[in-house]
Amino acid sequence: MIKTVISCFMALFCLFPALATAKAAQPATFMWLEPMSWDAIRAQRAKKKAAITKVTGGQQEAPNPAESYSTSQDKGKKRAARGARPRSYYLHSGEFPQPDRQQSGRPARMNGQYNHRAKPKKSQTQAILWVKYPDNRSLSFAPKQRGPVSLFSFPAGDGGWYDLFAYHDQGVNNDSRIHRYSYTHFMSHGDSVDKHETNGIEGPGFFKGQPILEIKRLCADDHECYRTHAGQNLRVQVSFKGEPLANQTLTLITEQGWKQSKRTDDHGKVSFLLIKELFPEKIDRRKSENYLLTTEHVLPATGVLNGQPFHHEHHIATLPLQVFPPKSDWQSKRMAYMVGSGTFLLAGGAIAIRRKRQRKAL
Repeated sequence: MIKTVISCFMALFCLFPALATAKAAQPATFMWLEPMSWDAIRAQRAKKKAAITKVTGGQQEAPNPAESYSTSQDKGKKRAARGARPRSYYLHSGEFPQPDRQQSGRPARMNGQYNHRAKPKKSQTQAILWVKYPDNRSLSFAPKQRGPVSLFSFPAGDGGWYDLFAYHDQGVNNDSRIHRYSYTHFMSHGDSVDKHETNGIEGPGFFKGQPILEIKRLCADDHECYRTHAGQNLRVQVSFKGEPLANQTLTLITEQGWKQSKRTDDHGKVSFLLIKELFPEKIDRRKSENYLLTTEHVLPATGVLNGQPFHHEHHIATLPLQVFPPKSDWQSKRMAYMVGSGTFLLAGGAIAIRRKRQRKAL
């Protein structure tokens, strides 16, 4: 009996360093970008309009007849000006899926207002967002704090693809220096613009003009990446300092908490089949679920940052996705509606013709 107890204590003593190492190797929280919803945008516009109405005493300025008349060229300029309204993206930091989303099935925000009880962890550095415009220009933007999330706003008036890359140096945590990255893109409708030559971005989170750790989506054409649907095959490539990262583990996480992990091939490529999540019975093709693709890359590195020593560099990258219901779901319902309507019209027409013939016979 005594030998058994001693053996147990010895085993625990031997396992203690391994447990401590495992605790130190725990990954930091994720960081991911999410576009501001149309509901939140409308709520902000209504709030601004109400504030203006309150200041003006409920009176609005009458339009100037001279300004209301314009040629087609002026109208095109006005449309371009409307298209240049700022785009807004939230930068989340924490667990995914968020606890309140996973438990209640509802988003963490309602009408653009977030739960302010959750306080973000303070950091000595601030995240930065790089936006690559369709003409290859790259500009950086600083965030505005909105409760537990950061908000980035930037103009997007030209037509084409916009690449967004967020970087945050989180500092030292558990003997590791944490670097967090998030990449996404969107397409804006409008006139295409001329491309400018560029040597890439030079700044924090980049190496020789390219992101240090990047999950980039691969698309055969613009239509494949314009809107993502459940059942679609997601193809991505992971690169580190511009080189493909082979045998790298990627994990796909859905908003309901389902996970799947795969490893990249020799070219850093991997594909996932996007499963159908818990979309409501009443299919709304405009509503989407949030999915997140994540990867982590740890390298040995020794140094001191702000008086805190570290022995590893922990790189964490994410690729957020807005996944819409499968096309077959709402297309089949639309087809059923069209068939039902057509059958009803044909039946009504047949009845009307039969009655007309009966009247003639009489």
